Amino acid sequence: MLERHRKTPAEPSVTSLGAGRRTLVLLALVAVVGAPAAVLRGLCAGHSCDEPANASSEVPFCSLPVEVRERVAAGFREGRSPDVLAVAAGEDLVAEGGVPWPSTSGRDETRVPLAFWGHGVNPAGEKIPPETGLDDVAPTIEAILGFDRPHPDVRSGSAIEGVAGGGGPPRLVVEIVWIGRGSRDVGKGPVVLGFMDSGPATLHADTVSTPVDPAAVLTTIGTGGRPSQHGITGEHVRDDAGVLRKAWSARSPVSVIATLGDDLDEELGQEPVIGMVAARRSYLGAIGGNWYIDVDRDRFVKTEPGREPRDVRRLLDPAFGADEVPDLAVIAVEGGRETLDEVFRVVLKRGAEISGQRLTVVFTATGDTGGTTVFEPPPGVAGLVERVVAGGLFLDQDELARREVSEDEVLRSLVEARDASGDALFADAFPAIAVAFGRYC
Repeated sequence: MLERHRKTPAEPSVTSLGAGRRTLVLLALVAVVGAPAAVLRGLCAGHSCDEPANASSEVPFCSLPVEVRERVAAGFREGRSPDVLAVAAGEDLVAEGGVPWPSTSGRDETRVPLAFWGHGVNPAGEKIPPETGLDDVAPTIEAILGFDRPHPDVRSGSAIEGVAGGGGPPRLVVEIVWIGRGSRDVGKGPVVLGFMDSGPATLHADTVSTPVDPAAVLTTIGTGGRPSQHGITGEHVRDDAGVLRKAWSARSPVSVIATLGDDLDEELGQEPVIGMVAARRSYLGAIGGNWYIDVDRDRFVKTEPGREPRDVRRLLDPAFGADEVPDLAVIAVEGGRETLDEVFRVVLKRGAEISGQRLTVVFTATGDTGGTTVFEPPPGVAGLVERVVAGGLFLDQDELARREVSEDEVLRSLVEARDASGDALFADAFPAIAVAFGRYC
């Protein structure tokens, strides 16, 4: 096992409600928490209460299929997620940037490749079980390194059985993450397909949450926890004062739980070399860097789609893999299949050289994007919306108060939204508090 050099402080407490505007709602709910279905029914919106009979189909959010609810709940964190949420009825609805809305259509945007190869990986390891979650990536790397992170109970992920084991821990771990792609995009890329056949792998891993916003999924990969645990639910999140921030920006709220990179740095006295190549700083959840205050010195190389191979060469200098202290590099690839194959060539060659052949490579993706219909709120409520994101709307609370308009009006507009054929865009729309109480469905 790697020796710990510092004691990690306890993880920060969970902020259940980031804005004071929700306080009155919660006080009302406390009095009736013994009857949660009744509480939720009182918050009905849209089609939520149209169904007769059983309560499970009469309350907001609960009317959705169980699998859809579970993924939406895993991608939600009260106080950081949108104020009102919705699940699309079809598979083509996307937000700006192409991130699809959660849907009841059966679209498999959450299915992604996952593969491990190299030093410390069991070469005879069996195929990774289908539906293995991306929250299992960090714990599996821990097992490969022989590293025990503090506070394992705050993370949903666990080490994938049978992957670790093979020649001792590596000096360098490189994670290659294909942005906005899923298993069906792997296709016929010769290098990546050869890699998938060289060790424990699957084309049926799962992002574990929706929406498949890369900022959220990369933080899941980096922390070993779901967005409901780490709190980076998308590229935009609210801070504790209710202000909308871009994830991993200077004023963004930090991840609620530390990343593997954070813990490696803290436990090993800042000796690991940790870095990332990415086109956006909102992808920094793969390595972290701000959980332990004013001590991190991670490297970040900003790139552009298609330029990743060049910038991988810039990142992977001889400092990586130079000693027995494990180093970590993450490459976020937004280019196409040819770019991905070239990144693999550079990583396998350069990484092996600088680590003395003690290299471990992990490959996965953030989920399939690219629908055809971008949702825009109707004119009647557009002025009440601060930002549209996949899965919901952040509302301008000051404007709501000024106009004396409730969230119900916005919810009704979502339920009434129609596509060009006159069909409903959304299967259901509901306030954020409905997801918080969704465990009672």
